[in-house]
Amino acid sequence: AVVVALGPWSVLAEDWFEGIQVPMVGTQGTSAVYAHPPSSVTPGPLFCAEDAQGRHLEVFSRPNGEVYCVGGAGDQKIFVPGQLRALPPK
Repeated sequence: AVVVALGPWSVLAEDWFEGIQVPMVGTQGTSAVYAHPPSSVTPGPLFCAEDAQGRHLEVFSRPNGEVYCVGGAGDQKIFVPGQLRALPPK
């Protein structure tokens, strides 16, 4: 077994290994991490419903006080393998 963990650039493995296909599509989103004192937040997840465009918000509070927020851009920002190959590393 081979594990390819390159995020959106995992589709590049199709060029490196003969016969391998990476059936992948990507979605664009954004995230932020907020720091709070460790005992000021209760660890746990919060999942919000999608809106009409498929966008959603997820919030994860961690025991160390960090609050991780991530939002998906919905169905308007979907990338197919050819588009994923063209993404510049940032």
